[in-house]
Amino acid sequence: MPGKKLLIFDMDGTINDSSSGITYCFKKTCEAFGKDDVTEELLRTGLCGPFVENLLNIVGIEQSQVPEAVDIYVRHYSSEGQFMSTLFPDVPETLAYLRSKGYDLAVATLMVEGYALKTLEDRGILDHFDTVHGASLDVEYTKQYLIEQCLDSVGASPEESVMIGDGRDDHISAVKAGIDFIGVSYGYEIDQEYCRSNGIPCISRISDLRLMFRSVHDPEARLVAFHVVPDVPVLEQLVQGRHVDAHADVDELVLHHLLTVQLRRRVEPGVPVVGEYLESVDVAEPVEDRSS
Repeated sequence: MPGKKLLIFDMDGTINDSSSGITYCFKKTCEAFGKDDVTEELLRTGLCGPFVENLLNIVGIEQSQVPEAVDIYVRHYSSEGQFMSTLFPDVPETLAYLRSKGYDLAVATLMVEGYALKTLEDRGILDHFDTVHGASLDVEYTKQYLIEQCLDSVGASPEESVMIGDGRDDHISAVKAGIDFIGVSYGYEIDQEYCRSNGIPCISRISDLRLMFRSVHDPEARLVAFHVVPDVPVLEQLVQGRHVDAHADVDELVLHHLLTVQLRRRVEPGVPVVGEYLESVDVAEPVEDRSS
C-alpha cells in the first residue's frame, strides 16, 4: 500500500486474543442477572462491536440496568478477565518490523483505554505504538471517533492512514473516517468471504503485513501488472508466470503478497490487476494456494 504513514490496529481479535476473558466476564454478568443458560455462541457475539450494545443483547437487560451491568463486568474483568488474554502469533516481531520501516503505529480499541494500556504494557509491546485511544467508562466513544483521534495524535491525513481489524464495526468505522481498511481473518468476526464481497484486502496472519508494507520512506512502490486470461484464476496465472509485465519477475514473495481480494476471484479478460512488488522480505512459511 504505497503512500501510507499511519497503521491503526484494532486490539481484541487483531493484536490480542482476549476471547476467553471477554466471554467469561459476559457470562459472570449474565449470572448476576439470573441468566444461567446463556450459550457460548451468544457470548461470542460480544467479542466485536460496541460494548453497551453487546451488554444489552447478551445479558438481556433494560437500558436503565446498564450501569449496574457495566460495574459487574468491569469488576470481573479487572480482577480476572484481563489476565486471560494472549498475543496472537508474531505480533511483537511484526510491530518491530513495521516500526523499523518508519511507520507510525496506533491502537483504536473499544476496550477501556486504561485496560488497553495495561494489557499492551504487560505484553511488552506498548512502546511500539505512538498513540493508543480506547473507550471510556464515562463517555461512549465510537470506533470512528477513536480512529480520528489516532490521526490527530500523529498528524496523519486519512489518505496516509489504514485501519487493520477483525470486526465489521472496524471496517464501517474506517470507511466513515475516510481511511483504507485491511481485514483480519484470524480474529473474531471478519472472514475471507466478507473481505472478498466488500472488495477489501484480507490477511490470515499478522505477519502478512510485512509483505504489504515495505517502507514509509519508499511510497512509490514498484508495481507489476497482470493481464487476465479468460476463465483462469489469477493465482493460477501467477504460478505459471504468464502475462506478467516486464517490471519484475513473479516469485513466491509476489505471490504471497498479492493474495488479496482482487486476486482470489475470477475477473474480466483484459482487465489489468495491479499489486505491489517487494524486492526482499523474509517469509517464514511456504506460500499457500488460497485461490479456492
